[in-house]
Amino acid sequence: MNIHDTLPYAIKNGEFELYFQPQVEIATGRLNGVEVLLRWNSTDFGQLTPPRFISVAEEVGLVLPLSEWFLETACHQAVAWQLQGFPELPIAVNLSAIQFRHGNLEQIVGNALDDSGLAPYSLELELSESALQQQIDAGYADLQYINDRGVRLSLDDFTVNYSSLSYLKLFNIKKLKLKQSLVESVADNPVDFDMLSSIMKVAKSLNIKTIAEGVDNYRIFMYLHDLRCDEAQGGYFARPMSNTEFLQWRKSRHSEQALAA
Repeated sequence: MNIHDTLPYAIKNGEFELYFQPQVEIATGRLNGVEVLLRWNSTDFGQLTPPRFISVAEEVGLVLPLSEWFLETACHQAVAWQLQGFPELPIAVNLSAIQFRHGNLEQIVGNALDDSGLAPYSLELELSESALQQQIDAGYADLQYINDRGVRLSLDDFTVNYSSLSYLKLFNIKKLKLKQSLVESVADNPVDFDMLSSIMKVAKSLNIKTIAEGVDNYRIFMYLHDLRCDEAQGGYFARPMSNTEFLQWRKSRHSEQALAA
């Protein structure tokens, strides 16, 4: 038995689960949003993260249905939290390059919003620079629709270069997710510190928010605080959690504040 054999039955058998990692406003400690992550609870291999099975899903033609299920389920979950009495909380969902390349993103996003009833401004779609570079012409109409609908776009693994800056203007990017390797070494590498400082200046000049992932300790957090990064996520605040764990974590944060260092 291998992953190739079992993956085609995983969605039908309900083996996939959403996990959630809080995104925190650095200046205040307020919970600003949550990134939605995918986990496969395989009966044969235990819990697997996407790097273990996404390439297989691509090989067997399951990336698109899996990605569609992921987005729709995330939107429904965000609405379910509201119905449970929690304040509205934006969710961030990563788009795969294959989703973007396939060309029906407008329909997939529209269906997810319409079926769930989630307000478009509560959905943030993360796109990689590489996906944009590969499909900048073919994907323009889809991204324009997403912008017009009110869904927010963020650019993942951001570093400063000419092409990156052009994307910010062309696609009305609302948030930059800083490259994790820069974040992790900001306290020890002056070059990476200067790079992040430059990014902050560019983002603020364009009124774009910045978020750092991989913030796993107080030292990194304080460097980001001094650089005036807007948001952060990582082990310093909370690891990715199941829905039950996330709701317990959220309830313990009276008024969703008290996370500041």
